[in-house]
Amino acid sequence: MRFSFQDKTVLIVSNVEWSDFQVSKHHYAATLSTICKKVYYLSPPLLTGRNKIALSAIDGQNNLIEVKVELAVPQLVRFQFYKLYVLYVKRVMRKLKKALDDIDLVWSFEHVKYPEIEVFNAPLNIYHPVDQLDDENEMRFANKNDIVLSCSYDVLEKLKDCKPPKHFINHGLATPYANIKPRTLNDAKIKVGFVGNLIVPQIDYHTFTTIIKSHPDLNFYFYGKSDVSDSTPDVMKNFVTLIRNSDNCKLMGVVNPTELAGEINTMDIMILCYDMNVMSRGNNSHKILEYLSTGKPIVSNYIGLYEGSGLLEMLESTDNSKYVELFDNTILNLRALQSESESEKRRSFALDNTYKKQIKRIEQHLNDLQ
Repeated sequence: MRFSFQDKTVLIVSNVEWSDFQVSKHHYAATLSTICKKVYYLSPPLLTGRNKIALSAIDGQNNLIEVKVELAVPQLVRFQFYKLYVLYVKRVMRKLKKALDDIDLVWSFEHVKYPEIEVFNAPLNIYHPVDQLDDENEMRFANKNDIVLSCSYDVLEKLKDCKPPKHFINHGLATPYANIKPRTLNDAKIKVGFVGNLIVPQIDYHTFTTIIKSHPDLNFYFYGKSDVSDSTPDVMKNFVTLIRNSDNCKLMGVVNPTELAGEINTMDIMILCYDMNVMSRGNNSHKILEYLSTGKPIVSNYIGLYEGSGLLEMLESTDNSKYVELFDNTILNLRALQSESESEKRRSFALDNTYKKQIKRIEQHLNDLQ
């Protein structure tokens, strides 16, 4: 019999709690809730010094349930005495199993905090790591699953020796971006958009600064965190100060996904400017699909997954020395890059990676197991 998510009860094991600012785990859970009989979203355990399990409906949906677990165990135990932590959590997971309906599929996005998934006796188990982790327990955990998925070929390469079949599944495109209606803009100044945390070492601050200073004729819009403190490295403080003091820059702050989708649709060009020699996790970024959904041209550092795709105006290597030249050439050729055919190519790729379509692909991979 072919596998279908329809009428199934799924347990999502996540490394982030449920919140309004959502990442892939939240989107998969929400999308599955429109298909499945019931979806449990298991948030990371809280080390509160007491044992407690609480279930609550998310957004009033009776078939999308957040599961919160409190543990009476010191944080030191998890980091210094992990085997003891595993034994303790296994007992808690047995109690959790009794509190839930029978589980048809466990979908784990993390392997450290809830390692003993076999407790649930689910017919199917998925391990879906997003980031690279240097953890000796990961291979052991991966082998407990029926299939391994990731949006990073680097992660899959690291797990190449694990027994289950391994498949690449790209990041998903959330509904607000899928609903974008691309439009051509006629503002006096070209608008350049960047989405992301500005206080991370992966940003190529030197190159970004050069671009801002050499283009007073452009307007740059920055969406994301930019809070600095006394402990923030000077290079980050200086960059945020530059943005705040530059007439051609605007700090827009953190914006919810629905509003953000509308905002980036008003840009003429989107930008990624990271130092890939510093990047330590994977070789993909969820924001690329969000950028592509607007149909707008994207100037980017090298990202292996998109090499040769023609979807990005991208460097050929991780050496960013020619990034400014690439940016300047993109501005010069902007009209051609904004053509209807180029825009449609970008948007079509993004729309082929909605969460519903990724779930269909995963469903097919599960059927291939049989």
